[in-house]
Amino acid sequence: MKKAYPIVLSPVKNGFVVYVPDFDNNTEGYDMDDVTEMAKDAIGLLGITPKYEGRGIPELSPIELIEHEEDDTVVTAEVDFDECHGCYEQS
Repeated sequence: MKKAYPIVLSPVKNGFVVYVPDFDNNTEGYDMDDVTEMAKDAIGLLGITPKYEGRGIPELSPIELIEHEEDDTVVTAEVDFDECHGCYEQS
């Protein structure tokens, strides 16, 4: 199951701070490629536990409703939660 979660990129001296509103979590990166990968990793890690426990993954917030500062950029980070199928299976 692929989902494209909105992320807020806030410029800082050495790159960007990334806020993932649907998971109420922050990460950071040096450039756009790094920021996108860091956001995907954070979302994947935060989403796999509720999925595994049967609680479900947070729903996507509409990108146009994401609050942000004037200098921020709001984009999406696509994560495939099925990519890690079987990660928690024990042998």
